[in-house]
Amino acid sequence: MITGYHADFAPSAVERGFEVLVSIELADQSPDTTTRFETELTSHREVIEARRMFGSPDFEVVVATRDLAAYEAFMRRTLLTLPGLGRLVSRFPMVLIKADSPSRTRARAI
Repeated sequence: MITGYHADFAPSAVERGFEVLVSIELADQSPDTTTRFETELTSHREVIEARRMFGSPDFEVVVATRDLAAYEAFMRRTLLTLPGLGRLVSRFPMVLIKADSPSRTRARAI
């Protein structure tokens, strides 16, 4: 079933070419805190994907910014101030090997 249509774009053309995988654990997992956390997290355009997980970590998030400096600013200004935050771990992908969207897939260097 078709759930929608979209256009693929070059992330670097809109200053979102630097992607960071962020694992987040909440210090307080009450329903109120979790709802506030999710609402605040997903309100930022830098957050391009967010998943609530079973087990640890509580959330896996993909953040897209212009570069490392822009990510650090976003992390300090926004992510570290989210309600209920317990622990945040940032990981930087070396290369995207496969994605559902062909324009997001990068060839692996050999």
